[in-house]
Amino acid sequence: AARRTGRGDFAAVARGIAGWALRDMRGAEGGFHAALDADSEGEEGRFYVWRPAELAALLGEAAGERFGRIYGVEEGGNFREEATGERLGTSILYLPMPLAEAAAREGVSEVELAAWRETLRAARDGGRVWPERDDKVLTSWNGLMIAGLARAGRLLGEAEWLRAAGEAADFVLRALRAEGRLLAVYRAGQAKLPATLDDCAFLALGLVELHAATGEARWLEEARALADALLADFADPAGGFYFTATGEPLHFARRLDPHDGALPSGNGTAAQVLLRLAAAAPEHAARYRAAARAALDRLAPAMARLPRGTLSLLAALADDLDHSERRSP
Repeated sequence: AARRTGRGDFAAVARGIAGWALRDMRGAEGGFHAALDADSEGEEGRFYVWRPAELAALLGEAAGERFGRIYGVEEGGNFREEATGERLGTSILYLPMPLAEAAAREGVSEVELAAWRETLRAARDGGRVWPERDDKVLTSWNGLMIAGLARAGRLLGEAEWLRAAGEAADFVLRALRAEGRLLAVYRAGQAKLPATLDDCAFLALGLVELHAATGEARWLEEARALADALLADFADPAGGFYFTATGEPLHFARRLDPHDGALPSGNGTAAQVLLRLAAAAPEHAARYRAAARAALDRLAPAMARLPRGTLSLLAALADDLDHSERRSP
């Protein structure tokens, strides 16, 4: 978004998210943990929210007020208790307007803002009870993390993000495979559970983005191996991809789901990956593009019926139409 719009606040948000992930969610071996709890000390959000009085105590009254206006801290609080909707007098930091505009209005430089944020972070990290961490490493979620870091690192020129994406990919490919087959979850030195469509498709997307960012051929080869697994183990001959592989338990109850949810659709992501690989590996283009188009044809009714719920498939369709338009005379 920062590259498309030129808005520096989007880049700042991206750097904030990436910084949090690299600092708080990356394991020692390079993979990314699954989650931090929302609760601590028996209260939802307690670790993450702020009161105006806390800002004044840490930054000084004048600076605390300016910081609060920039980051949306309200006297009555903007955070509501999930069950009751009651305001608790605390606020989640967010940007009500573009960062540069808010900082200019308050007469604050980015250097000052960074110093204030660091003061709050140090006070929070050292003075509050940390939420519990879910330290599983999930193949699918790491695939999305690798893709995000690789793409954002390439577009924003962040070499550290590219290194972290490569280290995470190396870890997943090393620790979450057994006898050449991908596994779904790793914890405490043990990987287990057969990979699903999301595991294969999301990791393949991450590897395609790593190849685009670094030009290293090994990422493209690993992505191709995963694409071949998608076609061999998850594809329906009529088009589209099942969530579980052929031969897994409950084979008779396999789902072929076109819809996005909290995560992108495995079918939409698989179609995107196959089209990206068709463009990057011409010798395999016909096979990959045919499989992607079969999925798009099969799931076209779902896209027409619920376009907002099938955006990952629509993104793949846009890629294919763009490719066809470029090739037409």
